[in-house]
Amino acid sequence: METIPLTVQEFLAHRRENPSPLVIDLRDPQDFADGHLGGARSLPWRQLAEEAIFFAPSKSYLFYSDPQQSGLQETLGWLLQRGFRQVGYTLADYSTLVRAIGEDPNETLLSKLPPAGWNHAIEQVLDQRLRPYLESDGGGIEFVALEGDKLFVHFTGACKSCDASRTATLRLIQVSLSVALNHDFKVIAKKGSP
Repeated sequence: METIPLTVQEFLAHRRENPSPLVIDLRDPQDFADGHLGGARSLPWRQLAEEAIFFAPSKSYLFYSDPQQSGLQETLGWLLQRGFRQVGYTLADYSTLVRAIGEDPNETLLSKLPPAGWNHAIEQVLDQRLRPYLESDGGGIEFVALEGDKLFVHFTGACKSCDASRTATLRLIQVSLSVALNHDFKVIAKKGSP
């Protein structure tokens, strides 16, 4: 991933990578609350330096903000000085990104699909992005139900008894589904049989 400004198309292509990079919205919290990219995390740019100590330099990060945001490039330069190499950002504003997602044939918008097709879209993301990863460690996942924005899953195999399935794996599933379907989900693991 380049550390120079990414075009909108490059930004969206990196966002679709598997595993999904961590997408950080550097705008003010109110702007984030008013609307944000699916799977994005709110981290106002003024707090980035103090929060970045919790970031892993080996992971991929994508940042977006308002184009007129002062200090963005300097802040991202700070990350590069500390060993981060997979850092991308776009100078496009949020509304431009949303418009591009809606026009990009490689993007899926869950809200544009008929509700009867939502379960199929979720299963496709699980099959393509998550099940191979979980199966490589002897685990698995079954989709149980979707109730509003709550997505219920059941872990199988090694994932059934692994504590990570309650924390990091749930976050991975949540971000992967939210980015792939451009819709924020809360993923909840159900105990017992589906």
